[in-house]
Amino acid sequence: MNDDKARKELWRSVSEARSQLGDVVLRADDHYLLDRNAVAVDLDQFNELLAQADTERDLDREQHLERGLALIRGQPLAGTDYPWAAGDVRHLSAKVVGLLQELGNLRLADGDPTGALAAAEQAIALDAYNEAVHQLAMRAESALGLRQAIVERYERLCRELDARFGLEPERETRLLYRRLLSQDARSRRPMPRET
Repeated sequence: MNDDKARKELWRSVSEARSQLGDVVLRADDHYLLDRNAVAVDLDQFNELLAQADTERDLDREQHLERGLALIRGQPLAGTDYPWAAGDVRHLSAKVVGLLQELGNLRLADGDPTGALAAAEQAIALDAYNEAVHQLAMRAESALGLRQAIVERYERLCRELDARFGLEPERETRLLYRRLLSQDARSRRPMPRET
């Protein structure tokens, strides 16, 4: 496409956007930009809530994380084909997974293994090979007494890592799995009778 044709196509697209959005598309020299004061951008709200969470502790931090993560629905920019945004999408996805892991750990520490498991499951949906969130899920399942779920999760992770990468789980994951199952086995042993 030649420069004249590209400029006309850009002008047409901007005109169409302005007809739908109003005067939120601004022009500065040869550039077009979005008037960030005129529109609410969920990513801006997300980052603001995370900044607030960084200044808080425990329950308040957890609430800010929950509010920020509530703005995320699935994989960022899912269903779009923007090669220029691929790096940003990977960065945001990794950030969301890390925040879900942190939220899950806070919930588990607060005695909410069900909430911790929900956060871990959300993170796994975004990054199925992130072993730290699988570990969180197994710890939450252990707290809930879901031994079979731990076994199934670990075996599924083993199959997926082997099929995709030819790898087994990290040492830390293997040790956690064994520890959780041995804790469960010890808790099921009958108590010796007092004589």
